[in-house]
Amino acid sequence: ESVNLAEMAARASDLYGIERIRLGSLEPVFIDEKKVRLLAENPKLCRQFHIALQSGSNAVLERMNRRYTAEEFLELVSMIRTYMPDSVFTTDMMVGFPGETEEEFCESMAFARKVGFSKIHIFPYSPRKGTAAAKMDNQISKEVKSERAARLSEVAAECERQFFASA
Repeated sequence: ESVNLAEMAARASDLYGIERIRLGSLEPVFIDEKKVRLLAENPKLCRQFHIALQSGSNAVLERMNRRYTAEEFLELVSMIRTYMPDSVFTTDMMVGFPGETEEEFCESMAFARKVGFSKIHIFPYSPRKGTAAAKMDNQISKEVKSERAARLSEVAAECERQFFASA
């Protein structure tokens, strides 16, 4: 029997002893409006969503073979906020993916501000043997990745301050 995310959360909330349900490491392509509506009806669901972004640049997302765009990610966040206005969002973002330009990196920083994440987990890209990305041209130097991680950390801290100021 195939069960989707919203159905699984509903089943879990019926179990004895389950008082809170938190969803983490969600992939944007697996969440649609019907699931969001059902999740919004679940009183045990924590209104905190960790949704993998990786990059706010469509060009980088495409090179990563992600199946979503920054605009689709933002639409998902907006949809969740429509049904659950008190929701907060955390994410993972990677810096220094092969070929990432300064402009693409700046797109990611601007996108993080636009979404208004309460927390951003930042990871410098590191090649994994046998992956397509490890064989790509234009690998980013460790120095540039460190510098970008530091700059994105400043944006993350800014977003976090704004989140706590509005809470």
